[in-house]
Amino acid sequence: MSIFSEYHLEFLKALIKHGVKFLIIGGQAAIYYGVRRNTGDLDILVEPTRKNGEKLLLAFQEMKLVVEDVKPEEFEQQLFLGLGFEPDAVDILSMTPGVNFDSAFRQSSVIEDSHVKLHIISLDDLIKNKEALNREGEKKLLDQYDVAVLRKINQQQK
Repeated sequence: MSIFSEYHLEFLKALIKHGVKFLIIGGQAAIYYGVRRNTGDLDILVEPTRKNGEKLLLAFQEMKLVVEDVKPEEFEQQLFLGLGFEPDAVDILSMTPGVNFDSAFRQSSVIEDSHVKLHIISLDDLIKNKEALNREGEKKLLDQYDVAVLRKINQQQK
């Protein structure tokens, strides 16, 4: 059974088809590592380069996603794109607090889900990211919960 929705799997396949360099982060990564919770979106950290931005825009076209006025070079800077609606929402980030893409990609785990090989942020980097987000309200509480459970899982694995 997949941890991803059918739509999310199709989206991930489009990214792979076009050679987009990316990592799964956020709630889906937390669920993969064993946090028992739901999430209404898929968070993706992309390599912050113009070339990767070009590939990403091609994947968007294939998925018939309209992203107006976004240029490939904008992916070299901090960029957030929220696409679609829950439960099939996708959030694309070119940067995220607490982790550097290149380092996080090198330390990532490769998982297979429904015959699709994916890079997922390492447990340690996910904890660093969740701690650095510094969000407000319910999202802050959710991040604190995720960090507490992820730390416990991390300790059990050592």
